[in-house]
Amino acid sequence: LAEDIGDRFGDDELQSMRDRILGWALGRGHPFPALHDSVIEAPDERSATVAVRLDPGPRATIRSIDIDAGPRLDRITVERQLLVEPGDRYSPGRIDESVRQLLDLDLVQLALVEPVPVADVDSLVDLRVRVVEGTPRLVGGRLGYTDDRGLLSEARWENRSFLGGGRTFEVSALAETGVFAFDDFPKELYGVSFSLDQPDVFDPRVSLLAAVSADYEDTRKEEARSLGLDLSLLWDRGSQRFVSVDLGFTLRDVIVFRGGGLGTFGFLDALRRASDLEGSAYQGTASVTAGWGDRDDVALPTRGWSVTASLTGAGLDPW
Repeated sequence: LAEDIGDRFGDDELQSMRDRILGWALGRGHPFPALHDSVIEAPDERSATVAVRLDPGPRATIRSIDIDAGPRLDRITVERQLLVEPGDRYSPGRIDESVRQLLDLDLVQLALVEPVPVADVDSLVDLRVRVVEGTPRLVGGRLGYTDDRGLLSEARWENRSFLGGGRTFEVSALAETGVFAFDDFPKELYGVSFSLDQPDVFDPRVSLLAAVSADYEDTRKEEARSLGLDLSLLWDRGSQRFVSVDLGFTLRDVIVFRGGGLGTFGFLDALRRASDLEGSAYQGTASVTAGWGDRDDVALPTRGWSVTASLTGAGLDPW
């Protein structure tokens, strides 16, 4: 608190001082600290002396965890997301990370973890975990129109409690029909995708997202269809810290190559190689991404810093 000497002092500064002192005690495993302070103004009313007395209380060990969850999240699923268990030292940092782990589940709308004192035993604490579930299934879609692609539509169905365990399964479909488009050769695109989000892959901070997609497109350049598989393994190492490994596999089949939109020289070159451009090709990509940061607000930061590094490789293997 020495850094506060000489600064402007008021109710907000006093509350900030209290929060920092209590946070210091909580961060060292004291779940129920008591703080007493008094402010003595100088005779000239231009300065003040703040007296603070902190009774941190004993450090506590977690005795039990009581879980109050909804009908779709069972006790085992909630326990897997917690980073503490009975017998551990009480740690607000681990508690906050556990709340964040619970909120990472799409089904969870609200999560609270609160310490409860144990009668007559100051060194023990119980944890009360309350989880409020959101909507288990979502259906959405949209319709639109553009002059070059015509009528557009998209539909999505999401199950946030797929086979239990906090999994999320999603199906989406896309159609760019070209109907009523002003372009002489409007782009047509039809696609469908299936994705599964699996939490707790050997560790509560590791999750796996797997997606399979199929597309058909008909453009000035070509008529083609493709199949894709994407795998993403995410290790959430804490607030604003992560490591992800992404793998992508695509099988693309060019049914008819037209060469439209390539320009004169590109079109002539493409015509000479049209037989080579038609057919199937396999492409694979792999990337590793790591991020680290310290920002006051993740969504709308006003100060702080963040660093992201990524390494990507790709390869094309014609069949």
